[in-house]
Amino acid sequence: KSKKMPELPEIHRFAKLINSVAHFKQQLLYSKNPLDLPAGPFNLTAEAKGKELLLSLRFGNVPPVSIRVNHGLTGIWVLQDKADPKALLTFGTVPQAIFLCLVDPMKLASFKIDGFSPDRSPDPLTDHEAFVKKIMGVVTLKN
Repeated sequence: KSKKMPELPEIHRFAKLINSVAHFKQQLLYSKNPLDLPAGPFNLTAEAKGKELLLSLRFGNVPPVSIRVNHGLTGIWVLQDKADPKALLTFGTVPQAIFLCLVDPMKLASFKIDGFSPDRSPDPLTDHEAFVKKIMGVVTLKN
């Protein structure tokens, strides 16, 4: 397991990992987390923006629940064949037992039901042009 801070490319890789589970499995059913989520089967997708990861959980016909995840210094997502009792968040698939776990040895990762931070800058990997424009605007203001 990594002992370094997840950087921007790792956050995007976590989103791809989570979405790959959502694409080849029908529904996620198991969820171990301290959040008050609806009961029952749900679909899970992820989107990375900067150093934030947004999980979207869809429970039938109700609006999706968004969970913003900040990974702290050592938080990583791993796929396992059993739930990790030390994981901060765990989602599992049915009928095959595949568990997606947010593991953080230092326990600095955080998450809450919310969207992306409202003051989040454009993502340099997916919205490079807007990111450069924002940075150039900040540099111009300081000169």
